[in-house]
Amino acid sequence: MTTAGRAGQGFPVSTEITSSFTFTSGAGSGGPEEIVRLPASVIRFAPELGLDSTAPAGKKSFRVPFSVQGTAQAHLSPVRISYSTDGGATWKKAPVAEGAVKIDTPRAGGSVSLRAEIKDRHGNKAVQTIIDAYLTR
Repeated sequence: MTTAGRAGQGFPVSTEITSSFTFTSGAGSGGPEEIVRLPASVIRFAPELGLDSTAPAGKKSFRVPFSVQGTAQAHLSPVRISYSTDGGATWKKAPVAEGAVKIDTPRAGGSVSLRAEIKDRHGNKAVQTIIDAYLTR
């Protein structure tokens, strides 16, 4: 697990990002110099935000598109995405449909945190959490 934070450095969004990867790998058959691709994957969120990383406040079903990159892309099990409007203290499941989730945004001055869990059919798994992924205006 890796956690990176940047609170207090003038960045109001993505104040903490945690990624955890679980996978099985093995040595290649070409000897110790062979490069072996790790079966790891990530998820990328792409909401339509303002230049100040904000979304409209109080909006029902704000669409947040996402994509999966890496080895799980070809053998993906259902994606599970949750969101938080209290800095990650509590989480709500977001419905996943057609490469996006719909999130109810909080009042102005709030933030939305995102958590994704992806798993491929071989059992390789990734969990990514972005605290304060975007703000509301």
